[in-house]
Amino acid sequence: MLRATLKNAAKQQLSGKWTPAVLATLIVLVIAGACGAFMGMGNSLSLIGQQGNASSLAVGGAVLNVISTILYILVVPALMLGLVRFFLNLAKMQQVEISQIFWGFRYLLKVIGLEIMIAIFVFLWSLLLIVPGIIAAFRYSQAMFILADNPEIGIMDAIRQSKQMMIGHKWEYFVLELSFIGWGILSTFCFIGMLWLAPYMYTTYANYYLYLCGLNVQSAESVQNFVQ
Repeated sequence: MLRATLKNAAKQQLSGKWTPAVLATLIVLVIAGACGAFMGMGNSLSLIGQQGNASSLAVGGAVLNVISTILYILVVPALMLGLVRFFLNLAKMQQVEISQIFWGFRYLLKVIGLEIMIAIFVFLWSLLLIVPGIIAAFRYSQAMFILADNPEIGIMDAIRQSKQMMIGHKWEYFVLELSFIGWGILSTFCFIGMLWLAPYMYTTYANYYLYLCGLNVQSAESVQNFVQ
């Protein structure tokens, strides 16, 4: 079964590399969480200020919200691209370092543009019904991996290539995502569990991307153990 093979490969690839994988994930989650927390704080302050007729508090909250939103846009997409690059290198059995999560800042404008275009396309498809929106999200699911693997590619080329790669594979990808739901629910009760689950998921998805590319997914156990 494909998903079992991809997951087993991920476990073997992570063997001996759990520490950098967890630390890389933790750094990205903390920074993204902090940006999100400041955005929420700004919204709360604005709401409290409006309800209490405290204009200075409302303005302060609005300013905090704007600043934190800008920081989120400028920081999180680049970190996510770097994290994808990290796990793609891990899946390829290449050297990985925690500093690789900052690699995405070299292509900041491109990754922001990619995120914006994907969001627009998914939103437009969602106007029809929720199901077309979900299908669209699957259709563009490989775009970030494509950019991480080929940083010189254009935004629309990455999107088109993802669409092409996912033809006939959307249900397969959906089932792969479903296979993590149980662990995802359990990890919500324990942050440490999420730190274990996220690297496992990202490595599995990186293997799936390589599978779609028609490449062999190498395990850590033997160079002859491949996903065809």
